[in-house]
Amino acid sequence: LGNALDGSITVMDTRTNKEVKTIQLSDAKTRAHVREAVLDKKHQRLYVSGIASKDEGVLWVIDTQKQELVHTLKKMDPVGFAVDEGSDKVYAVTGKGELITLDGKTSQELSRVKVDPREPEHYFLNIALNPAKNVGFIADTNTADVLVVQLDSGKLIHRIPTPNAIAALYNPARNEVYVTHRNARQISVIDADTYRVKHSVKTGAMPNSMVLSPDSKTLYVSVKQDEKANKADYVLKLDLTHF
Repeated sequence: LGNALDGSITVMDTRTNKEVKTIQLSDAKTRAHVREAVLDKKHQRLYVSGIASKDEGVLWVIDTQKQELVHTLKKMDPVGFAVDEGSDKVYAVTGKGELITLDGKTSQELSRVKVDPREPEHYFLNIALNPAKNVGFIADTNTADVLVVQLDSGKLIHRIPTPNAIAALYNPARNEVYVTHRNARQISVIDADTYRVKHSVKTGAMPNSMVLSPDSKTLYVSVKQDEKANKADYVLKLDLTHF
C-alpha cells in the first residue's frame, strides 16, 4: 500500500490482513510523495514513483523478497509504470513527456526519450503495453489524444483522437485498449490494431483507475466524485462482451 504524503510503502500479509512492515522511502532531502507502485513479479521488484518539485522526482526500487529499498534513482520525475516481464524491461513515463526504459534485471536506465518534443505541455500519467506489437499507449493528463509509441525507440507513430486521459490498460484477450478520461467523464474502448475508438462509455462522475477480471471479460473502473458532490465514489463494472 502506498502512503502518499508520508512517502512510504506498507507491506500487508493478504492471508491475515495484518501489517508486516512499513518501508520509508522519502527523507528530508527528497520529500517526495508516493504516487504509483507497480510490481515486477519475475524479478521481485516493486517500482514506486516519488512526486516532488520540478526535476526532483525520484524512482524508488524495493526488493520484495528482502522487503527493503535497494535503489533510489534521482532526477527521473517518473509518474506511471508498466512492466514487460517477457523482455525484462520496465517502462516509465514522466511529467516532462518522456519515455524511460529500465533494465528489469538491474533496474538501471537503458534509454530516455522525449516522445513529442514539439509539444511542451505534455504530462504523461500512465502507459499500457502491447509487447507483441512493440507499442505502448500513453495517457496524457494535459493534452488531448492517446499517444502510440514504439517501445524500442520511443518514436511517436500515431495519435488517437480522444480527450486528455488519466489511465490506459491493454487487454490482450480482446486486443483492446481502455482509457479513462477524468475531465470528459468517459471511457474509450480502442482497437489495438487499427487505433480506432470503437466505443465511448459515458460515466456519471470521473473515471480513474482500471483492472481486468481474470477472464478478461469484465472491466472494473474506479469512479471519483467531484469534491463538491455529496455522493460516494464507486466502482463501475463493464461487461466487455457487449462491445
